[in-house]
Amino acid sequence: SLEGMIDICYTLATEIGYDFKVAMDETIKEISSRTGSYDEKANKWIKDTSDEAKAKWYQANYELAKV
Repeated sequence: SLEGMIDICYTLATEIGYDFKVAMDETIKEISSRTGSYDEKANKWIKDTSDEAKAKWYQANYELAKV
């Protein structure tokens, strides 16, 4: 189940010295900073990799999640 998978990730992150919530927040910030559009022909989302788009990408800082 999804809940079980999240519990496993939480346990593993904690065991190696990371705050799971902070690490996930960093991951979400990075993913959310990316832009793109849905390509119906390819039937998937295509990430915008232009220099302008890349300049706005957030790089997750997992050092903030270390306990």
